[in-house]
Amino acid sequence: GEISKEELRYYQKQGIHSYHVQDMIGKSGLEKEYESYLNGVDGIRQIEVNNLGEMVKELGTKPPVSGNNIVLNFDLDFQLEVEKILSRHIKRLIREAEEDPERYKPTGGSAIVLNPNNGKILAMASYPDFDLNLFSTGLTQRDYQELSSDSMKPLLNRNIMAAVPPGSLFKLVTGTAAVRYLNVNADTEFVDENGLFYIPDWSRPFKNWHPGGEGKLDFTKAIARSNNIIFYKLGYRLYENYQGEKLVNTALNYGLGQKTKIDLPEEKRGIVPQGAIDDQGGNWYPGDSVNLSIGQGGLLTTPIQMVNYISTIANKGTLYQPYIVDKIVDSEGEVIYDQQSKVLKELDYNDQLFNILHEGMEEVTMSSYGTARSTFRDFPIKVAGKTGTAQTG
Repeated sequence: GEISKEELRYYQKQGIHSYHVQDMIGKSGLEKEYESYLNGVDGIRQIEVNNLGEMVKELGTKPPVSGNNIVLNFDLDFQLEVEKILSRHIKRLIREAEEDPERYKPTGGSAIVLNPNNGKILAMASYPDFDLNLFSTGLTQRDYQELSSDSMKPLLNRNIMAAVPPGSLFKLVTGTAAVRYLNVNADTEFVDENGLFYIPDWSRPFKNWHPGGEGKLDFTKAIARSNNIIFYKLGYRLYENYQGEKLVNTALNYGLGQKTKIDLPEEKRGIVPQGAIDDQGGNWYPGDSVNLSIGQGGLLTTPIQMVNYISTIANKGTLYQPYIVDKIVDSEGEVIYDQQSKVLKELDYNDQLFNILHEGMEEVTMSSYGTARSTFRDFPIKVAGKTGTAQTG
């Protein structure tokens, strides 16, 4: 799109004076992030004119220089397939919600495919999306108004800009803290007597998503069943021993509440409630730990944070910086920038801890009692996963 006054001033403040009124620049996404590489250099033609403004002669020319090209990690066919699958399922859920008055229509969706061993993003889809060609051919004010006022917010890249409660996906953070600080292991046995958990001296119970008690469960089955009661108990035990410090710091260790530094502009940080560590626990109560243990209570995460954190569990402790651009080549095809994997953090947890989480996550999808079993019943390969549902208000 055409450069605005604000953008022109911004670049001038950065000491970049190569932009002029009516220049076209990258306005969002990768085109904005890599503008300095994609922007070419204007050509110059100097001419001599007479007093009527007519050209007398040409004094010299300087040919324009093409901008560079960015090459993505994406395979186009795979990317289009991921977009299609996401769109198909969101539309199905909308139809189902229209037929069931007790269900809410989804307001959008996100799908990200990330290589957990290097941080390369192989596909990324946000629904609803919009036709990029509208912008390349010149967007009318009316077209833009329609897009920006659409209640489904098609211009919002949900992968990096939608910060929402993660719900039970967070239980793997609680599980990490439980194994690390409470000596919980795969076979540690718990009991869910009646689907209710009471904090001592509190009258209001915290409830399980499944009505009625589930009886005895070992730790990995508690992950597979996503049993709230067991994780409430773990959250409360962590509070008794450490207030909220260990639970909050474990979440921060996994990169929650911080930007992943993906190569896209306008990424949201999300929120990890930090009262437990900011105020030496002065404003942190048992209910805060219990709520946080199942991914509620002021916690907000983005899809890119979630896939990065799950990938860190998958690879046993390396938090990578996710990235989309593989390399940048000039107009002659020469590589001028070759993107390499970057490690944000190496987590100080042993393999045994991750093996326990892996076992529970395999039970989620592969066991007869896992919460995702119906989806993966006939799946041809072994997979691990975690389901999550959140109250979003």
